[in-house]
Amino acid sequence: MDAIFLLGDFNSRTGHLNDFNFEFDSICERTTIDSVCNKHGQVFVEFLTDSKFCVLNGRFGEKSNQYTSISSRGKSVVDYICVPHDIIGSCKDFKIVPCGDVVGAEGIQNLIDTRCKIPDHAFLVFDYHYRYNLNSESDNGNKTDINNDVKTDQNRKHFKLRSIPADFMCSDIIKQTINELIRTIEICREEQGEIDSIYAAFCDTVFREMEDKVPFTDCSKRTRRKFRNDKPFWNDELSQLWKNMRDKEKAFLKTNEHGARRKARTEFSTSQKTFDNRLRFLERKYKSNLALDIEKVSTDNPRRVEQIGPEKEERYTYGV
Repeated sequence: MDAIFLLGDFNSRTGHLNDFNFEFDSICERTTIDSVCNKHGQVFVEFLTDSKFCVLNGRFGEKSNQYTSISSRGKSVVDYICVPHDIIGSCKDFKIVPCGDVVGAEGIQNLIDTRCKIPDHAFLVFDYHYRYNLNSESDNGNKTDINNDVKTDQNRKHFKLRSIPADFMCSDIIKQTINELIRTIEICREEQGEIDSIYAAFCDTVFREMEDKVPFTDCSKRTRRKFRNDKPFWNDELSQLWKNMRDKEKAFLKTNEHGARRKARTEFSTSQKTFDNRLRFLERKYKSNLALDIEKVSTDNPRRVEQIGPEKEERYTYGV
């Protein structure tokens, strides 16, 4: 079953407009936290209704009915994930996660600087349950699900592609496996399921050989924090300003009354400007001190020259 997803920032505020036809479409209604509707939203809803698409926003409980654009100028719902009516049942656990929540959960706020700012649009996350199972015949005649053989460890390993050995994919067993796959392609390639099965087997062969021959580093969540390059000017003051800004943002999102909303928006905007100004000041101060250090450094201390000198050029492999 093919699935089509339309997603992104549509600059469309749809308010309480329905994105389906009550007389002909049998899907659940959505709720919306943003009651404002603009012209883009009207055209957007007409497109969804005519094309038999609907948005996932507001159809999966409270976490799916949140603002997607949050800034000192205001809050709105302009980002959507749209799916055809016939696959909405396969979409599960849709939720909207502000970028600040992700940064705080990962503890990476000390990586922020003037060139690396947090986007004001939230993450839209959902699970899609693919209903088509890839089956292959095992040697004993029983059907096995190839998806069960796919290893999730690949996602937590960073293979060093610049260190691929000369004997990679050259063993007799690998050659025999590849030849068998080629013969299978020549015989069984009439149906999409057969092609998918052969491709999955080929990928599994390559991954197993990479695990045996190619060196790698563990990039799991447990070890990722060890390799972070924290900003040297980040301090406890910035951490406190960050926390205060996040608290004001959460209060702004929870406030819906007109008077209180304006006050919460002003407080959030003020805390955001305070954090940004202090961040810029400390970064400029650090770079200024670094420039003075470079002028005063002596060539008699080569280790210090290496520490504050230009970074080494990194070479990346884009293909094998």
